Amino acid sequence: IIGNISPHSLSQLRADLISGYTLASGFAYISSLNEVFMCFQRVEMSLQGVDSFRDVGQMKHRMFTSRTAVYVELCYKLCFFWGLSIVACKACCDFDWVLFQYITASTSGIDGSIWRTLLTLYSSPAALRGALFRAFSIVMYPSMGSRCFNKIKQHHQEGKLVKTA
Repeated sequence: IIGNISPHSLSQLRADLISGYTLASGFAYISSLNEVFMCFQRVEMSLQGVDSFRDVGQMKHRMFTSRTAVYVELCYKLCFFWGLSIVACKACCDFDWVLFQYITASTSGIDGSIWRTLLTLYSSPAALRGALFRAFSIVMYPSMGSRCFNKIKQHHQEGKLVKTA
């Protein structure tokens, strides 16, 4: 027994910790997928001597810069900014809660001080990363999602103009 934790509870906390960390990290990787897609677009443009998205229409071969690919990318971004980020924030909160439970149960709340417990919790790089992600997603993702939604509408309108011309 560690502090006030029985072996069974410790095993459950460990399983919850691994699950929470894996989930929170997985959402970080899902977020990075968009960056990979944008890199592929830039490489495709560079290989054909195009520097701006305004000049994409001049390209001969378009895979990652095709209308369909750009539409899929924008929809993916919108889903992440307005949907998956909420689930990712919850995963980070769940991870922090498991760490908090472990700290308070194993050390009797670190002398009963909530401030010391929080300092111990957020001295963990994983918990600090989760806190920074939550702050960024709360401050930035709503406006990024709105901007993405406007780009989708613009992209859709441009498609209608191309079909009628």
